[in-house]
Amino acid sequence: MRGKGVNLNQHYEFWQNKCKWFNAMPPVFSKTGFTLAEVLITLGIIGVVAALTIPSLMTAYNKHITETRLKKFYSLFNQAIKLSVVVNDEYEGWSDYWAASGNSYNEDGSAIDQVENVDAAFDKYLAPHMKVMLKKHIRNEATNATKTLYILADGSAFAYRGIDTRDISFFPKNPEKCLKQKKQAGRCSFTFIFHPIKKSKLWQPHYGKGLEPYMYAWDGKKETLYNGSEYSCAQIGHYCTELIRQNGWKIPGDYPLKIQY
Repeated sequence: MRGKGVNLNQHYEFWQNKCKWFNAMPPVFSKTGFTLAEVLITLGIIGVVAALTIPSLMTAYNKHITETRLKKFYSLFNQAIKLSVVVNDEYEGWSDYWAASGNSYNEDGSAIDQVENVDAAFDKYLAPHMKVMLKKHIRNEATNATKTLYILADGSAFAYRGIDTRDISFFPKNPEKCLKQKKQAGRCSFTFIFHPIKKSKLWQPHYGKGLEPYMYAWDGKKETLYNGSEYSCAQIGHYCTELIRQNGWKIPGDYPLKIQY
């Protein structure tokens, strides 16, 4: 049985017309990129958002670093004191350590630099029980005095005043940059005291204790931590450390200074 014949010419013309119709259609995508104006507008929006958010992110980060490392240092130093007591007996008997706390003065009334004696006292009693990564002698721009900077594994550091083993400044971050600033306490450094051997009223908050936030001459009132004393947080800044400690090692919302590193 013979099938119907196929007209090839008609078949060819049919598909040729289809192709012409398809080619005549407009392209689905008439745009392949952004204009220069659109790119510039987008970059401008990103810049504005960054300018608004980055400062607040940096502030939050600095607060977190300060809180975390302050608490860690407080624990670390007091643990070293306890371990040293096991080896060297009670700290009241650390005569050469406390000898380095006796301020001596020049004829002009300035305190005599005791950096070497302070460093030797630290090396004997506390250094064996703390992991100090590096020691570095550096000049404090605020006091024009030499300090030994004890740098810890997390990049934080601490330093004695250089004239005694009593006052200790802790630097949560960028210690050398902080030491170049005229105002440091409560902003980029935080003051502690280890001086448990004096019974007088001014030293009462520190008597018989290990390392504690600076509370010399404090009257015990919380408002004085903020203001009202030369050592208050809003003044010299030494009481800032105790202000943070009393808030569970968290910087309070009404903290009077700006923390910056």
